[in-house]
Amino acid sequence: MKIPYANLWAEYQECKFEVDYAIQNCIINSNFIGGDAVNKFEIVWANYTGSKDCAGTSSGTSALFLSLLSLGIGVGDEVIVPAMSFMSTAEVVSQVGAKPIFVDIDQYYTIDIDAVKLAITERTKAIIFVDLYGQTIDIEKLDSICDGIPLIRDAAQSAVCYNTLVNVNDYVYATCYSFYPGKNLSAMGDAGAVTGSVEVCNKIRYYRDHARTEKYIHTGIGYNERLDAMQAAIVTAKIQFLRKWNEQRDSNARYYLENLKGSGVLLPLTNPCSNHVWNQFVIVSPSRDVLRKYLADYGVETGLQFPLALHQQPVYKSLLRLANSEELSATCLSLPVFAQLKQNELEYIVNCIWNYNNS
Repeated sequence: MKIPYANLWAEYQECKFEVDYAIQNCIINSNFIGGDAVNKFEIVWANYTGSKDCAGTSSGTSALFLSLLSLGIGVGDEVIVPAMSFMSTAEVVSQVGAKPIFVDIDQYYTIDIDAVKLAITERTKAIIFVDLYGQTIDIEKLDSICDGIPLIRDAAQSAVCYNTLVNVNDYVYATCYSFYPGKNLSAMGDAGAVTGSVEVCNKIRYYRDHARTEKYIHTGIGYNERLDAMQAAIVTAKIQFLRKWNEQRDSNARYYLENLKGSGVLLPLTNPCSNHVWNQFVIVSPSRDVLRKYLADYGVETGLQFPLALHQQPVYKSLLRLANSEELSATCLSLPVFAQLKQNELEYIVNCIWNYNNS
C-alpha cells in the first residue's frame, strides 16, 4: 500500500466544484490583486474565527513579520519565541532587527510558560507563542505573567483551534495564519492572514501594500506582502469544508491514540485548555530514523516537524540547552492524519508500527 503524508489531490476532489467555480470567477473578473475576492475572504475569515477584523497576507511568514513591524519592534528589542517551531517564527524577529529569545517547550510541545516568565527582560517587546501541531496554550496563565507585553499567536498549524476556557482573541495583539498547501485550510500556493482589532489589521494592510495611503502616495516604507485574489478565492471556497475536515482529522487521531497504545511509541498529549485540530499527529520514538525508513519501505510516507529546534539551526546555533525541544526534535515523527485518509489506510499504518516494534 502507498500512503502519502498529505493528499492534496484527494482534498481537491472533495471541494472541486467550489474551488473550480472560485478560480473561474476570478479569471472572468480579471482582478488578481486585491479587490472583491480579498475583501470577501477577510470578512468571511474574521467572522469564522470570531475576530473583529482580518487582513490577508502573502504567507503565514509575512503575517508574523508585518505584525512585528506594526508594533514598531526593531534593533535592540527582544522577542520571546518557543525553540520548537518552523523557522519563520524566529526568522521574522531577525528580519525586523530584533533578537529572538528561545525558550523550551512543555509536555504538550507548546511554549513553556514558566520558562517565558524567566526570559522576560526590560527589552522584551513581544512574545510569540505557537499552536504547535494544532493545539493552543493556557492563554490566561501566559497573560498573567506578561505584564502588558503584546502577545502574537502563531496559528499556522491551528485553523481553527480554540481555548476551551476563554477566547484567545481577547488576549492577543494578533493571530497569524498560514494557508500553505497541507494545512488544515490550504490555498494552492502561499497565502496567510492576520486577525485582530480593526486598528491592527489596518496597520497590516498599510505595510503589506508598500505603505501607501492612496494610489502612488506612500507615507512610509512598506513591503509587497499582499494576498493575491486567486488564493483568497480558493481559501474562501474551502472554508465551508474546514469543520468537517477538522472533525475527520480528530477521528483519525483518536484511532491512532486508541490503537497505538502499548505499541512502543510515545503518543501526544492534549492540553485540557485546548481542543486539537491535528495539523500533525506526532509520535516519539528513540529509533525514529529507523522507524521512518521501515514505514517508507512499506509505503507509508511520514514527516519531521522539526528535525532541528530553532536554537540548533546553524544560523542561530548557541550554547543554550533546551532539553525538551532537543529531545523532541531528535525523536519526533509525524504520521499521515489528513482528512481524506481512509480507514484501511489507518489500519495499515497502525499494523506497520506494531510489526516494527515486535520485529
